Amino acid sequence: MLSPGSQIGPYEIVSMLGAGGMGEVYRARDIRLGRTVALKVLPPDVAGDFNRRQRFEQEARAASALNHPNILSVFDTGTHDGLAYIVSELIEGESLRDMLRGGGLPQSRVLDIGAQIADALAAAHAAAIVHRDLKPENVMFTRDGRAKVLDFGLAKQIPKPLPEDSDATRLLTRTSPGAVLGTAAYMSPEQVMAGEVDGRSDIFSLGLVLHECLTGQQTFRRTTPVEVMTAILREDPPELPETVAPALRQIVAHCLEKERERRFHSARDLAFALRTVSSTSTGSRGSGQASAVAAIAPKRRKWLWPAIAAVLALLFTGMTLWHFLELEAVELAGYRFTPFANDHEPEGNAAWSPDGKSIAYLKTVDGIPQLMVRALDTATPIALTKSKAPITHAFWAPDSTLIYYTARAGKGELWGVSPSGGRS
Repeated sequence: MLSPGSQIGPYEIVSMLGAGGMGEVYRARDIRLGRTVALKVLPPDVAGDFNRRQRFEQEARAASALNHPNILSVFDTGTHDGLAYIVSELIEGESLRDMLRGGGLPQSRVLDIGAQIADALAAAHAAAIVHRDLKPENVMFTRDGRAKVLDFGLAKQIPKPLPEDSDATRLLTRTSPGAVLGTAAYMSPEQVMAGEVDGRSDIFSLGLVLHECLTGQQTFRRTTPVEVMTAILREDPPELPETVAPALRQIVAHCLEKERERRFHSARDLAFALRTVSSTSTGSRGSGQASAVAAIAPKRRKWLWPAIAAVLALLFTGMTLWHFLELEAVELAGYRFTPFANDHEPEGNAAWSPDGKSIAYLKTVDGIPQLMVRALDTATPIALTKSKAPITHAFWAPDSTLIYYTARAGKGELWGVSPSGGRS
């Protein structure tokens, strides 16, 4: 343990912040720049353990390769008198684990936290880095509420194709075949099976974190790690409370698909989906009290809002009539109005693709809303679904390659479909 006032390189120790299996963390002062930082030290007795030393070095390499507001910033690394150290920004806040000690979180907060974590994962995945150890302990919050993902000690860089004459090394870790890495309660099925992982493994882990945030309980809570991993492989997650909004329920279920091909294709798509869900339709802890207040308040002034609505309607009608009388007559015969489609079935809920080239909408077929899409350069729409249950909600992926939709039947599922047809 380092004493206050001692110095490691250009950093002066101020106080200890904590200690664990991966070293000791201190509040320190950067003498050169005059700023306060977090200094993580790997003592010599721990540094002798090859696996711990490798993980410590891996954390420094992976985190320093990423620059994103939702990822802990690493400023410096080095060694001093046999001590290996990492210098990072100091977060004056609490961890997601600390926040969950009081139970589940309000849904609006879960949506915000989930989107921020997904943004961090999207940045890591764009750099071909998979975190592999996402859990509440590895998410910290600044005082202004910004989420920061940390501890990339188990991260792995997915190799990209290299030129034949290149001798560059892309792997950040040397994982032994068949090695199981991660925290049991937050592993994806492919991690449990010691298989190949990609960004969708982190999406499963984030789904477990979101599920825990909504319930206040670990998703697969068992006595031993082996039982936890068995449950991850074979069992469905517990049902979320009925108060959870259906759209959010479907997003979490989509993250927790056992087969990774059925999960969100990317963390970027997941972040987009979370932000699409309106926070006004979600509840929160203590919503019972809020509902009671809402139930009482209308009884006191039942006449108020109808009266206000009537006054506003009269004012609007009067203003519209006045402007109509003041305007000169306009000859409309020269204008040609072209309907979007010539079908007689009801259409609505249109959504433009982010690239502006297509529009998705719902069309009632035999009394059931189905998902349609039409490219602007063609007059013929494409029917994307033949669902027996009404399609209730649809939105585009940010890259315009998929349209996500939900069907109102049973538990419901969140599906992705290509604009050219075919579920994903």
